[in-house]
Amino acid sequence: MRLEAQRSAIEAAGGQLLALSSDASEKITSLLSKLSDEGTPLGFPVLSDPSRAAIKALGVYDAEHDIGLPAVMIIDREGTLRWQYVGENVTDRPAEQALVDALKSLASP
Repeated sequence: MRLEAQRSAIEAAGGQLLALSSDASEKITSLLSKLSDEGTPLGFPVLSDPSRAAIKALGVYDAEHDIGLPAVMIIDREGTLRWQYVGENVTDRPAEQALVDALKSLASP
């Protein structure tokens, strides 16, 4: 996963990664196990939302395909959405540096 490669920069900028997937927890566990076996374990949690309740509440639900759109959000400690990128399809994701830059700009007075 591309964000894992930038995790240290994201954390240094004050961020904390968390992934949300519409896949069932068994599928996520299998994927995480495979990544770990391949030597690329994730250093952040991946949560399962098979009912898509959180994905719908976050406004990133693709009803046509019954999946969550790829999205990256920065939510502050008070729970306020401060920055987001919502992709149009599964390959549309922001550059990792854009996320680090957004975190740094939000941390600046």
